[in-house]
Amino acid sequence: MAAGRLRRFGGLLTSDSGAPGSTPANATRVLCLECPKSLAARVIPLCRGLGLLSPRFRIGRMGGNVLIPLTRRPDVRERKAVEGLTALRLTYAVLEKKRRRPEDLIEALGDELPPHLLACVPRSFDIVGDIAVMKIPEELEPHRFDIGRALLEVLSPGVRVVLRKASPVAGVYRTMGVEWLAGERRTETVHKEFGCAYRLDLAKVYFSPRLATERMRVASQVGPGETVVNMFAGVGCFSIMMARHARPAKVYSIDVNPVAVEYAKENVALNRVEGVVVPILGDAREVVGTRLRDVADRVVMQLPEGAYGFLDAAVTALKPRGGTVHYYDFVDQDELSGRRLEVLGRLEELGWRGKVLLERRVSQVAPRRYEAVFDIEVTAP
Repeated sequence: MAAGRLRRFGGLLTSDSGAPGSTPANATRVLCLECPKSLAARVIPLCRGLGLLSPRFRIGRMGGNVLIPLTRRPDVRERKAVEGLTALRLTYAVLEKKRRRPEDLIEALGDELPPHLLACVPRSFDIVGDIAVMKIPEELEPHRFDIGRALLEVLSPGVRVVLRKASPVAGVYRTMGVEWLAGERRTETVHKEFGCAYRLDLAKVYFSPRLATERMRVASQVGPGETVVNMFAGVGCFSIMMARHARPAKVYSIDVNPVAVEYAKENVALNRVEGVVVPILGDAREVVGTRLRDVADRVVMQLPEGAYGFLDAAVTALKPRGGTVHYYDFVDQDELSGRRLEVLGRLEELGWRGKVLLERRVSQVAPRRYEAVFDIEVTAP
């Protein structure tokens, strides 16, 4: 070896010299076993089995030889084992330390943010496919790209993109504002749950991974041969889940967002439920009034910010004898029973009887505020 020279191989720095100033910040002078590259595939496992291979440093190379970092000098028995494969040549080399993946976001940001800001770092985030979505508190916005890169480091390789939720879900199309923070520059992904796959663009359609269990719960109630009207279907998640895990005759999957309906069509093919799930573009009230009167055994109303105003359309879709309505709404912590009475009162005004079979909080959307579901058996008077 040429003394005192540093070389880079695969991002590694190696040297047989301990000269001052020759060691980078992320490297250390380490005892190594030097062996020909052609023998490395046999020598490295042997060193690992003997407990000689150091897990703290990357394996380097100098010229045509491999530098294997050791935990200690081999004893007599270990020397004989190594010499059975290659000549025992010990040397010192400057090798890069292996970077350990941080356990969580706080650890990843420990050297980048002061303690008073670390205390504000969000502990929760959503994962949609291979995209992580997080809210950034106002006081951390100047550091949002550092936080995004740190989260990507913690969650990789499963997560390849980090987005910031820049604005809440709003508008007729129920989209949220997103900002790219780290990773690949895209907002489209494929999300998988319970054997179903959904392609979607988080910047253009509504989707919540937090409803996965709820989607499966509703699907498990669908009986063989039922006709279902999903009034606010988005990219088809509830509809496809029902088609894959139950045996409905038809699931009419309505949404007013044209991008969501195009994704729904793609997802129907992706999940092989053609002929069962029927994506329909349009306003739910108009579609029901013109095409889907008196057809449904079951209606899904997953529009918590506005489902109450569509109860008339929901009962119009039901068969004359009635059926089941899955009604979603936002409620404060103590108003679940009050909202139940309000919904049942509205059904009575519309000329139907309602009996709540189940009511529960589905997810928390803000402090003391929840998305709730009411499973209602609706019958003709």
